[in-house]
Amino acid sequence: MTCDNSSQVIAALIRKVLLINKTSSYKGLSVWGSGIQYRDFLFIEDAIRGILDVYQQNPSETRIIQLGSGQGISMNNLAKCIGKIHSKRYDLENIQIVSNIVYLS
Repeated sequence: MTCDNSSQVIAALIRKVLLINKTSSYKGLSVWGSGIQYRDFLFIEDAIRGILDVYQQNPSETRIIQLGSGQGISMNNLAKCIGKIHSKRYDLENIQIVSNIVYLS
């Protein structure tokens, strides 16, 4: 599995944390966008179960469905959680969340 800029959010954030140089004084972890946007994550098993449940209700009906956990988390808070977990494991201190605000004209 690769974890580059095209990777999924959680895997990419974990990769960013792991790439922070332990000897560097800069512990910035950049997140995408403003960092205040929310996302709802779902385990693959739950997604499959949801798709199968909808299909079994009416297998001939074609429709768009949205599946989610119903519990969103901001990108800043997700980054903080990942940073906190890995700070303890890798002795990183004071990981700073740096939001990359992008303005489109």
